[in-house]
Amino acid sequence: MSIGYSPVRLWSVAVILAVAGGGLAGRLPMAYVGGIFVVALVVAAFFWRSGDPMIPFLLLVAAIQGGVLLRLPLGDAPVTTLMPLLGGWTLAAALVWREPTSLSRQVDGRGRLLARSLIALAIVVALTAIAQNWRPDGRLLQVSGTLTLLQLGVLVGLAAYLLSSPRKTMMLVHVTIACSVIVALVAVVDQTGLITLGTELTNSREYTRVSGLVGDPNFFSFQLLVALAFVVHVALAAKSTLGRILTWLGFGVIVAGIISSYSAGALVGVAVIMGTAIVLQYKVSARRALAAFVVIAAATTAVAVAAPSEYKEAVVEKYSTITNTPFEQLGTKRGAAWEAGMREVAANPVLGVGLSTENQTVAIADYYALDGTDRRAAHNMYIGMAVGTGVLGLAAFLVVLASSFAVLWAGHSNARRAGDSGGALASACIFTGLVVVATQGMQLDLQLEKYLWVLVGASLAVGKWRLGGEGVTE
Repeated sequence: MSIGYSPVRLWSVAVILAVAGGGLAGRLPMAYVGGIFVVALVVAAFFWRSGDPMIPFLLLVAAIQGGVLLRLPLGDAPVTTLMPLLGGWTLAAALVWREPTSLSRQVDGRGRLLARSLIALAIVVALTAIAQNWRPDGRLLQVSGTLTLLQLGVLVGLAAYLLSSPRKTMMLVHVTIACSVIVALVAVVDQTGLITLGTELTNSREYTRVSGLVGDPNFFSFQLLVALAFVVHVALAAKSTLGRILTWLGFGVIVAGIISSYSAGALVGVAVIMGTAIVLQYKVSARRALAAFVVIAAATTAVAVAAPSEYKEAVVEKYSTITNTPFEQLGTKRGAAWEAGMREVAANPVLGVGLSTENQTVAIADYYALDGTDRRAAHNMYIGMAVGTGVLGLAAFLVVLASSFAVLWAGHSNARRAGDSGGALASACIFTGLVVVATQGMQLDLQLEKYLWVLVGASLAVGKWRLGGEGVTE
């Protein structure tokens, strides 16, 4: 028995995964937390009888996207520490599982380019890692960094293999939305003071949220932006009244969570998402899409400029408190980090210093222009990739992104021509999610973010879909 795609079963599983991966258990008594976790494992074990690796894969996605809110009964560790276990479970299931009716086909030229660019990037990353053992400054290859890179490679492979149809891709989309709605709801409730949870919440980059304050609002909002990219397409494509109500409510909750993070960069992300959704859902020409984006960006800017001075001061004060940054230093650290990162690239242009976060932090700190600060990351995905893997790695990474967009755009266009609404919706969701990564990567170190590589693997899977006649139920 495999998972059906009926609305009841899908949303039941999604809610269970969301609770298990990041539900309202932030401050529940440990007995309740343990009970929720055990129930989730029992449900997962029940579905495991089918041997379908989609169950542990969706659990893994839930842990990535929402597990930051839940701590395990033993050891008080976050659920994200279970990701290697869930990944191993998924990999083992995928190795022994055979899909009864394969929907895959040979990839086209775009898909082959994506696969080859991924192989090229993997080779550069491997050479960079090996080269660290002979660097004169003694930055040795880190075991933890190697394991992280292996996990990312496995994520790409699993996503490319398992998301073999629009239906399965939409399961990934719905689980991500469910987790993010709950994460956003908890954040909004906690920060508005409606209910004092007093939670200590940790996101995937190990920043700490205490008493409703987000340690790094940009990373927190990035997690929600990916889900927003999904839910806007699901809401626009909803057919029933109930479907529209639920999805637009989810949209509103996620937007509220993003606003509560006080991240200025996230507002740009929201504008980009809406512009991309208009293009994909309504077949808008590139010129009109650009005009719509300009209007949205101008409206956002106008609201920010026209806001009362009291509100502006409150936002700056709140953001200064959240980031623990004096007002005088706001807006200066990222520029200094970019400059330091580019200096490091100039010093190591061929293979870089390795993708290990520790290696990059130490390398950039050598050139950092500001004294007395702990924020020494590149704060730019592209500069960070160049620092870690050199110009060769950056070139391969850019080809990966470009070919992913090409595969997704072609998949969306082909699905529309074939009358496959499910394929068009699924490819549009992944396309917009990748747009979020590409734009938010201008201000964040996202090159090691797991969800980025899930999206890349999903892009590779889109190139193998057999489209036509496979609808997606709300």
